[in-house]
Amino acid sequence: MSTEQNSDIEFELVDVEIPLYDPAPESDDPGRALVRKAYRVGPAAPGEAVVTIGGAEHDILDIGVNGVAIFAAFRQGLIEDDVLFGVLVRLGDASFQADARVAHVTPYKSGGCRAGLEFTGLSPAERKIVAEYNGRMREKLFGKK
Repeated sequence: MSTEQNSDIEFELVDVEIPLYDPAPESDDPGRALVRKAYRVGPAAPGEAVVTIGGAEHDILDIGVNGVAIFAAFRQGLIEDDVLFGVLVRLGDASFQADARVAHVTPYKSGGCRAGLEFTGLSPAERKIVAEYNGRMREKLFGKK
């Protein structure tokens, strides 16, 4: 620790140790690859996967097992940490209603915003719809496992 002076402001320099986050699980095998158990994929075509909030339809930009990212023309009604009740989710031919928490809202310079919605309280049947759709879109991108 040392004391320094810059113009008429005096301050102390302090050594601080910042722990680093290591997302990889501990393993005896240093060559072990990190395998994702969840992933996000985009819909096959615009308008194929949409979310309806308060009567306004929003295209899904990408979808994962826990939620979706949508494009909204304006931010109105999308406030981080708010819960939206009875959101209609349409994925191809399947649809369901769910509650969703607004996880984040990122405005675009060109207008509109990207909003992340996290599903809350999905039933096993609704989870299956999301997982099957996600799997079909993943297969279109990467082929069958």
